[in-house]
Amino acid sequence: MTKDIPPTIKKYLQQVLDEGIEVNALNWDCKPNWNPELTFKFWLINDDDELVNFLRCGLTSAIAKMADDHEESWQKSHNYPEDDNDDHRAARKDALLANFPPIYGAIDEIFHFLSACNLCTAIEAFEGWGADGIKYVVEACRVLGLKQLGLAYQAAINYKVEAKEKSEDDDIYCMLDAFESVTKFSINRQCIEMVQVIRKNYQLFLV
Repeated sequence: MTKDIPPTIKKYLQQVLDEGIEVNALNWDCKPNWNPELTFKFWLINDDDELVNFLRCGLTSAIAKMADDHEESWQKSHNYPEDDNDDHRAARKDALLANFPPIYGAIDEIFHFLSACNLCTAIEAFEGWGADGIKYVVEACRVLGLKQLGLAYQAAINYKVEAKEKSEDDDIYCMLDAFESVTKFSINRQCIEMVQVIRKNYQLFLV
């Protein structure tokens, strides 16, 4: 039996194609420029920028639509509980993504962080996410096989944890500085590294 991307992911990718997107759920300006005929075999997109565009604007939008529909259904079936919060919603999204190969959630996680860097600055994003948030980016890098990036994000976590243990005042620049002790921080380069890995390991998307 031939493997393919999960049917539910296909369904929401088709919605993205049908409806179009200008600004996706992560607040990236999006003008889809990939070959739509390769949407369901996106690892065959040869141009790096086009594949980045697909991941950032196509796949993350499809995941967001899927999560929104799932959340709306959950809210209706539970009569919109008043004590619900963002942590609960995030946990439900994680549980939903657990039904799919881990690489989908990993890409979504990394682009959420890079989106925060794009909206403000890398310094502010690191501080906003903190060690507890960045650990999910480290795990996403592990899933994708991005070893050097994973080490860089882990270095940022280690700095934060060590500073807390020593009760030292946080220097807002230091998490980014710790990252850059391993490799220079660049949104574009991280995206390019992602697409290179994806082409080599496209089987991880299939079921």
